[in-house]
Amino acid sequence: MLAIQALQGDTHRGGRSVSVLVWHSGFRLLYKPRSLAVDQQFQTLLQWVNQYNEYFDFKTYRVLDKEHYGWNESISNSHCETLAAVERFYLRQGGYLALLYALDATGGIDISGLGAQPGQLSSVALPTWGAVGTDQMQMRRERVVLNLGHNRATLQGKHVDTLTYRDVIVQGFELVYSLLLQHRVAFLQEALTLFGQDEVRCLLRPTRTYELLLNNSYHPDNLRNALERDRFFDNLWSEVVARPYLSRCIAAECADMRGCDIPLFTAYVHSRDLVTSRGERIKDFFKKSSLVLEGAESGVYHAYVQQRAQCLLQSIHEQGWITAAPQGVETPGLLFGLAGIGYELLRLAMPENIPSVLSFAAPGQRLF
Repeated sequence: MLAIQALQGDTHRGGRSVSVLVWHSGFRLLYKPRSLAVDQQFQTLLQWVNQYNEYFDFKTYRVLDKEHYGWNESISNSHCETLAAVERFYLRQGGYLALLYALDATGGIDISGLGAQPGQLSSVALPTWGAVGTDQMQMRRERVVLNLGHNRATLQGKHVDTLTYRDVIVQGFELVYSLLLQHRVAFLQEALTLFGQDEVRCLLRPTRTYELLLNNSYHPDNLRNALERDRFFDNLWSEVVARPYLSRCIAAECADMRGCDIPLFTAYVHSRDLVTSRGERIKDFFKKSSLVLEGAESGVYHAYVQQRAQCLLQSIHEQGWITAAPQGVETPGLLFGLAGIGYELLRLAMPENIPSVLSFAAPGQRLF
């Protein structure tokens, strides 16, 4: 073994995070501190789809689930050597989207990553150090250049224009969803039941909300007294007016963040209960379990799919590939809009008492 790369993701459940094990041969193995049963069953689902799909095969990888932790094979990227291979890549992306849509999943394919461009800036300001090496060094927020990952398809080592293949993505979506509609009974009775006892993560808020709160809770003004840090976490209550069900989760969210973790909630597919990172159950949090899916009739759905797909592609064509948290995505209710204006008015009235929690500026300094 050559190296163990720890902290390859957010920390949960007492500082646990993903690690990558690297060998001299180049072989890489991922350790994940959670049940990988749902990952394992998803690979089985892909194989189930492959037996009916005559156009392309979904690729699968090996997963070893050990109940409370697990290991999975690391998949490395490779170049496409032919145009046909590029088309198969984008067909699969559309197919993944259809499958995840049918499962009502909240993650899986990063569409923005498929079209990332060199030199592209983050859509939101991120904390960076300014005036490094001087006595004016300070933390400030600004848009930064994003590093390109390995999401994009390449043809003989060169990036291809994703927009050229937008119709192929839609074709992949329609092919796989039509397949699911054609074999709807088998999909419901054979494929979905695989997940019945699995634990899945539930995202009640954008992870960025937690990151913003947690990072700014380390400001000296919030660390002089534990009560001040707890009051800062009370900003979580700002969204309860719009989403009252969140009130049942805030105690668990605060407990996780006091331990410097990103809050984590899970649920079992067959259950209506929400489970905290400490194993506490919030009874009947959901109106129905994840296994209760309401299917659409094929004719109605086909028209709907085409409409939504064209809206998505038209948006990409007009606005480009927006990364991170675009304006259309729900943003944290922490010091945005009227709340931010009100906070700045307080700072103007009492600059010596009201700190700037978002830019790490000291009391008395202007934010705007």
